[in-house]
Amino acid sequence: MSAAAVNPTVEDLTILVARNCRARHHFDTRNLVLNHPPQFTSKNKQIVYNESCPYAEESHTGKLRYAQYTQFQLPKSFNPQAGGTEITGVDGVFQYSPPEDPIGSVEWHVNFADAYLFGYWKGSLFAQDESQTLEHPSLCSLQSMLNNGAPFLSCTREADGKPTPVLIRGVERKSYIQTDANPDADRPYGLYGNRFAYASPESVKRALILLPNPRQGRDGKPYFSNILAMEAPHSGHGEYDISSLMHVLEIAFTAFLAARCESFVELGRIEDKPTKLDGWQEKDELPVAVGEVPKEAGEVVAEVAGKLPSTIIHTGNWGCGAYGGNLTVMYLMQMAAAELAGIDKIVFHFVNEKQVFSQAHKLYEDLRVEGGPEMTVHQFCEKVGKKRFKWGYSDGN
Repeated sequence: MSAAAVNPTVEDLTILVARNCRARHHFDTRNLVLNHPPQFTSKNKQIVYNESCPYAEESHTGKLRYAQYTQFQLPKSFNPQAGGTEITGVDGVFQYSPPEDPIGSVEWHVNFADAYLFGYWKGSLFAQDESQTLEHPSLCSLQSMLNNGAPFLSCTREADGKPTPVLIRGVERKSYIQTDANPDADRPYGLYGNRFAYASPESVKRALILLPNPRQGRDGKPYFSNILAMEAPHSGHGEYDISSLMHVLEIAFTAFLAARCESFVELGRIEDKPTKLDGWQEKDELPVAVGEVPKEAGEVVAEVAGKLPSTIIHTGNWGCGAYGGNLTVMYLMQMAAAELAGIDKIVFHFVNEKQVFSQAHKLYEDLRVEGGPEMTVHQFCEKVGKKRFKWGYSDGN
């Protein structure tokens, strides 16, 4: 059955949510922080937390809405009738700004995750994962709770490498830490990565910008961040082969499609029903009519393309720091994953990599034109593989 021949239905996407959402739970943020207060081993991180949350748990409001997904099966080919994904680049770090249309769109910011969700928030390292959690400190409490009570829910992949992305809606951003190099502010080499640990308390305080509590969206209502945690492949060497490229694509596609599903949940198109923390949903709970055969992920993506809500994903140099991924490859695979998952817009954030992004964007468009409207996913990966891109090296961050 051709996906394009079927009328789009939210019910089909609901089936995918029920089948692939391993767990869903809501947490009162104040109580979560009260019962699992962040306890940092890094003195500089403790300074930031004390400044941004002066009233401890009373500084926190709202609810965290957690979901973990299992791997979606990649579609066999690109959808020739899809509306297309807008691909843009921004020179600068995440701003976590509210969406232009809070009623009809949902924005997500990627967490460049470890296999263990927010695994290094306590210590001195201050890379993308750690800066995001420190600026959104209730994530630290969430990780502590999950790690102590349901550790399998704090994993972003299975033991066999299959992705289990974690999505968290409704996260308060309490502060912004400036990491750029600024000699006048006593951070001549910046604060990113391992430099944060050696910075003086005074320079950390000068780099800290406190945010309103709570932040206000464009509609005047409280606005919260939505976090998408996915772990990239790592420890590769030499040229990327087809299987490695397919694996990167599987991870990003699963995470992006999960974000699309959760966008429908966020705006009330799919029921936001918590599940028990201690197990999978049972098959008899799935909202599938008797005799109905659930569609595969690729078919459903084709059917709901162009319908509200729109999903916007902010990402960047995913898997290219400590994990040593090739920047062009990781840009290309995320672009392809966004299109395959039916994402409306993907925004790449970078610092001093504008040229690499522009070249990757042009290459992606050229490969899509070269492959034709119905190019298969395998053919796309073959074309990328023929470019003979090589793995890089870990930068220690």
